[in-house]
Amino acid sequence: NRAWRLRWEGLVDEYLDWQAEREADGWRWRDGEVARELPIALSNGEELVLRGRIDRIDERAGDAGPEVALTDYKTRDAGKLRGEQKVLGEDVQLPAYSSLYGADVAQASYLSVDQDEVKEIAVLDIAAFAQRNLQRLQEVFDALHAGAPLRAQGVAEVCQHCEARGICRRDVWA
Repeated sequence: NRAWRLRWEGLVDEYLDWQAEREADGWRWRDGEVARELPIALSNGEELVLRGRIDRIDERAGDAGPEVALTDYKTRDAGKLRGEQKVLGEDVQLPAYSSLYGADVAQASYLSVDQDEVKEIAVLDIAAFAQRNLQRLQEVFDALHAGAPLRAQGVAEVCQHCEARGICRRDVWA
């Protein structure tokens, strides 16, 4: 659409600067929009399938072989994205993508392509975070299969405008 095009035209030089800096660090684009699935075995013999689409996969030569970086493009403000990283476990998209990738991931980051700037926000210790995320998924679904009630979820600033707020139980556990 025209609005996005005008916005992009104002950021394209900054994006190209980011790309040039990335290439100077040895990273090369390898693939994009990669759909992946990961079966997760549950304790009752059932299987949960995690699905996702990785926006961008880059690769560079490392001391012990090729290194991989995952990037997810966002049109949100970099400050908000950075804030979401402060509470471990609150934002699970890149940890899930790291698990879906299926091999070691050296780097995972969001690339904010916002109205004013292009900023990269790295997720620190992605391997440990991805492992904890998978463990949590397994524990939650094991509990659900054992009859535990589903805990209400939600981000406060989004929930205040949600049409389903009265039925989700968020106010009870918040």
